[in-house]
Amino acid sequence: MKILILIGCIVGTSFAEHPSYVDDPQVLSIAFVGCNRVGWSGKHHPSTANVAQLMATFEDIATMDPPPEYFFFCGDLVRNESTDEGQTLENQLEPWFKLFASSAMYSSATTLVPITGNHETLQSYQASDGTWLEKPNPATYPIWVLWLEEHGLAAFAGNGPPIGGEDLLTTDGSKLTYSFDSEDTGNGKIHFIVIDTDALSSAVPTDQSYLQQEGVVPVPGWIAINWLEQDIAAATNDPSIQYIFALGHKPMESFNSTDPTGRESIIDCDEFPFSTRLRTAFQASTKFKGYLTSHVHLHQTDNLADSSDTATWQIIAGNGGSQLDDRWEPMNAIGANTPPFYGYSVVRIHESGKVFSDSYGRSVPDPYDADVLSPAQRLTSLRNTLFIGVPCAGDVNEDGVVSVNDLLYIIRFFGDTSGAGDLNDDGVTNIDDLLLVVDSFESECE
Repeated sequence: MKILILIGCIVGTSFAEHPSYVDDPQVLSIAFVGCNRVGWSGKHHPSTANVAQLMATFEDIATMDPPPEYFFFCGDLVRNESTDEGQTLENQLEPWFKLFASSAMYSSATTLVPITGNHETLQSYQASDGTWLEKPNPATYPIWVLWLEEHGLAAFAGNGPPIGGEDLLTTDGSKLTYSFDSEDTGNGKIHFIVIDTDALSSAVPTDQSYLQQEGVVPVPGWIAINWLEQDIAAATNDPSIQYIFALGHKPMESFNSTDPTGRESIIDCDEFPFSTRLRTAFQASTKFKGYLTSHVHLHQTDNLADSSDTATWQIIAGNGGSQLDDRWEPMNAIGANTPPFYGYSVVRIHESGKVFSDSYGRSVPDPYDADVLSPAQRLTSLRNTLFIGVPCAGDVNEDGVVSVNDLLYIIRFFGDTSGAGDLNDDGVTNIDDLLLVVDSFESECE
């Protein structure tokens, strides 16, 4: 009878505001996104930014109430990838900053924290088989750091790994990979780790890998893993730290796999299993909450934990304005496919200690890099919410509360064998999964 009553109420239901907004005050939030640069064809702004999307995001964040403490721009601000001595990067970064300085966010309460991506520091080249590949351009790293310093964007940088050392860095990495703490939120400070996911190193691969065959030196996808492991451990053992977040351009995993070449994700070949080591360090920390990243042009959330009763969240927010990945098929809170969207994400930390991530989006114009957005294209709305914690029974859409949306999700995939909605992992979405939702109905994840 309970099932029939609940299903009968679905039609015409007015979805209530998510409980996390109502009775649990927010104590800190951050915004993040990456990948706004345009492609190689067409005539574009000197910054090579998708200007309409960039300025819309700046305006949205500037008017948020309460405002995010920080806005992390997770790489690929500009297109670059030239083989010169950094002139192209410099010539694109300067007009990019002018766009920012003209925006409402420039004078807002939110601090911009730019993070370098492959398009800032790598150069593209053509391999013998005609494939276009990337490798670090040593000339770009000091230009990026100087740009940060000249425009007051390096306020939190400086404690990162030095040149040399066990991470084999060939340039000073102290303002490329670094960490800092927020003010105390009432339950402790939030420790943020910024990661250069294409760090410049002297490493030369010797194993029989794709890297060796192509002779890609310096190697892409390198990170200062030894420094990172030590920083994560120190923050975990610091009683003043409540949570740890890491942010970088390249993900640990891209489309459920690591990349030994360091092109699609942090390098993870046999000789340099750095993505695996980083994930292991996160999993060993009792305070780690999430790795916030971009590089892939979509929005995707993945729990990279080894079991369903733990959580190692990775959130890819690469939908900042670059041409979107045609493999992306977004789903809403009830499992229905929706059109891809541009936007940004926000992480909210609440007084109770609960943490959520909201993905905000706006419609994609045609062409994707249109100079002007129509009122409908400019409208930004909440697309989905993720509970950044251990998944709980019945919460099939992972938003932190078992609701009508979860029932609708199960019903949509009823009889499906792909795994969607299969809460008990028996190979099919059926009445047993529906009962799990009903048994936990209106409960909230802890």
